[in-house]
Amino acid sequence: MRDLYILLLTVVFLVSTGLNLVSCENWTQSRKTETSEKQVGKPGADTGGETIKEPTLDRIVEYQREAKAKLDSLDKRLGELKNEVEKSGAAISDATKKEIEELDWKREYARKKLDELQSASVVAWNDIKSEMDSTINDLERSYEKISSELKREQAHQQTTEPQGKAVGADQRETEEKTQ
Repeated sequence: MRDLYILLLTVVFLVSTGLNLVSCENWTQSRKTETSEKQVGKPGADTGGETIKEPTLDRIVEYQREAKAKLDSLDKRLGELKNEVEKSGAAISDATKKEIEELDWKREYARKKLDELQSASVVAWNDIKSEMDSTINDLERSYEKISSELKREQAHQQTTEPQGKAVGADQRETEEKTQ
């Protein structure tokens, strides 16, 4: 009976050890998969010759702060631009109005990307960051383009208005001289 008891304990021990080994193998395999997925954004990973820094928490927080500051600055400048247009009462072209609306849409898109960036996993962070950089650069270029167009349109309106007034003043002087 004692031999049967020892045999039973041995079988239980071997079965449990075997199950643990299978479990460990599955765990190890899943860790290898996770590691290989994380290697995508790590230095030394094959990224087509592009060096990508591993995002650290400090780097992520700093980038988010910088991106938010850039977006806030663009929001402020766009608001000032809109106010300037309203105050001047300048007639702007339909194309410029459409570009301003498109800039508003891009700004909202950038805000959504910033929200995505704040909740992104480490693996996805580099991709979203690249997209965020591209979006902010596009916003800044669009803003500069619209700002230049508005200045050009306003300058054009100002150059045409004084000529009309000057002609009117010349006509008044001519009329006064003839009287």
